[in-house]
Parts: sequence; C-alpha cells; structure tokens
Amino acid sequence: TLFRSQQAIVLFVNKHLAKLGINVTDIDTQFADGVILLLLIGQLEGYFLNLNDFFLTPCSQNDMLHNAKFAVDLLMDGGLLDTPVKPEDIVNQDVKTLLRILYSLFSKYK
Repeated sequence: TLFRSQQAIVLFVNKHLAKLGINVTDIDTQFADGVILLLLIGQLEGYFLNLNDFFLTPCSQNDMLHNAKFAVDLLMDGGLLDTPVKPEDIVNQDVKTLLRILYSLFSKYK
C-alpha cells in the first residue's frame, strides 16, 4: 500500500539523516524548502555541500526555490532521476513529486 511505502521511505530518510540530528516525520511539509533534500543527497552521494551554495535557513520563496533547483540539478547530474522534476513542485509541497524523488533515492541506496 501507499502508506506502507511512505513509512519505508521515511525510515530510509531518517536512517541516513540521523547522523545530522535530523528526523523527518512529515514528507509533505519538511521537504518544501529543499534543505533536507539537499542534506539527504549529500549523505547518500557521500559529498559535502558547501553552505554558500544553498540557503540553510531559507527566508523567502525565492530561497526555497533556489534550494529546490539546486537539489534537482544534483539529482539530474547524478543520474538519480528517471524523469525531470520541476523545482516549483517541491516548494509547492507536491507529494507525488516528493515521493517520486525519494523513491528514486530509496531504490538506489536501500
């Protein structure tokens, strides 16, 4: 079921972000600013993200969009997405888009 799949993805995300002291409870809202997604990509891909490249505490819709675009670029460059994703969909909390992204990461790194 979808709920069971979402639970598995949340467990996967939390397992990889625990080292950073981050706990995700709500996929729908916690990924909207792009920060957690960027940190997750960095953890999974094994690289450090320069804090000058994104907004750790985004203050505006533009900051959030910048982060989401950066995350999508990293995912596309790394071949981690099968189909392109609009950064706006992340910021607008489109659950299907977020699940597609997280499932792609889950499939590769589970």
